[in-house]
Amino acid sequence: MAVSPLIKFFCLINAKTAMIPTNASQTLNLDWILNNITAQSYIYMHFAEIQNLEANQIREFNITYNGGLLWYDFFRPSKLSTTIIYNPRAVSSPDGKFNFTFTVTGNSSLPPLINGLEIYSLGFFTA
Repeated sequence: MAVSPLIKFFCLINAKTAMIPTNASQTLNLDWILNNITAQSYIYMHFAEIQNLEANQIREFNITYNGGLLWYDFFRPSKLSTTIIYNPRAVSSPDGKFNFTFTVTGNSSLPPLINGLEIYSLGFFTA
């Protein structure tokens, strides 16, 4: 019996558009559930500033996951240049639920944004 990795792939990448909160003063939340709660996942977030910011405008935010674990802090997207934020180690969740929260910092005058998200879920199957 051979054991091989199985990778599930979900992708949304577009540096010309972005998701932002409906209300600019609120946080941005992304949630998903994996059916296989033992699966290890690799998560890649894509960011690019798509607006022409005025001299007094700043977009800066913190990213936390699953109840406040720090993913990245004081992040500022680059103008029309994609930055990918990821953890080189797989992450998991004991119940298969993932929640990422993007919260503006005290320096920010603009809401958080995300341009794309990739989730690779690693499982195993037998042949």
